[in-house]
Amino acid sequence: MNNYKAVKGLGDTITCDNCTDIAEDWFSDGTHAICGDCYNEKPMSWSEVAELTHVTQVEQFNWCGCEEQEYFPYADCPRLCEICESNEKENPEGKWCASCKDDYKGSDNE
Repeated sequence: MNNYKAVKGLGDTITCDNCTDIAEDWFSDGTHAICGDCYNEKPMSWSEVAELTHVTQVEQFNWCGCEEQEYFPYADCPRLCEICESNEKENPEGKWCASCKDDYKGSDNE
């Protein structure tokens, strides 16, 4: 499962190599393709868990612990601006994104 990546069918379908169901979206390692249900039923090894990043966590589980912007389990988790709450912070330890920082020149953004 370590090398499986999410694939959007965009109109194509596959037959799952595990359960033979037809799937519009699937996971593939380049050789095998399995449906989401089979992919989610397979347990991950501890080494696979250790290799997760924000991107792979969201791809595989459709969520990350950083959603509430209080806990950032991975170095690549986005840290959102405390003002606009949509742009990534200019500096992960700062408060604002570059756009909001420009709007609040002279304010302490450190």
